[in-house]
Amino acid sequence: MAGLKVGQVLSILAGNTTRIKPVTMGPKTHASFQRYLLQNRPGGDDLLFKSRKGNKPLSLPSASRLVSSWYARVGLKGMSGLLSLRKTWQTQCQRSELEESSLPPAEPAYLVNPIQTPTAQELVYKELERALVTARIKPGERLMAKKLSRQMGISVIPIREAMGRLEARNFLTVQPKKGATANELSEKKFREILEIRLMLELPAARKAAMAITQGTVKTIKLLNSQYMDAQKKMMLIVHCL
Repeated sequence: MAGLKVGQVLSILAGNTTRIKPVTMGPKTHASFQRYLLQNRPGGDDLLFKSRKGNKPLSLPSASRLVSSWYARVGLKGMSGLLSLRKTWQTQCQRSELEESSLPPAEPAYLVNPIQTPTAQELVYKELERALVTARIKPGERLMAKKLSRQMGISVIPIREAMGRLEARNFLTVQPKKGATANELSEKKFREILEIRLMLELPAARKAAMAITQGTVKTIKLLNSQYMDAQKKMMLIVHCL
């Protein structure tokens, strides 16, 4: 599954002759798998489910107990073991294929990634952040949520949420019923932030580099590509607004 994009066929199931259509990577499965890679950083030979005695495949009894624990976790009663999971899967596949066969022919699927539109709160946050960093909003200047709401053509709620995030990053000082005041971003303050980041991030980067795997490199490249695409889309949306 590593390296597969949304819409691509899972090669491990490509030879399954019991299915009419091939199994493809869906958006939710792709997101879950990328999260698993980031959290666990598996090696090339690591197993998704392995024995407690080491990096060995699960035995059938162990796999059956694992499936039973899944059923118990979601509150499904009267079901246990691998056999019930297989029957459930087969029934669902047959139902899906029956429903699909009754529908008109679908348009061809293209190998494209889903579009993630930034929220209004995120757009407001980025715009206010840029205004503060570029001194379009001067240090000491007061910001009123209602006034910003009229200028930006958006409701007060996402503006207040964005101002709360900017306060947490020390860009603003928010006072109840009095609005917010832009803090001064002095050279001394920037140097303090830089020194703190160097103290924390350099050792972290060194440890990450020593523990890196090919899977991690692929994941970093994928996340960087997604970040750059999202940044371009967000800049385009902000420009249109």
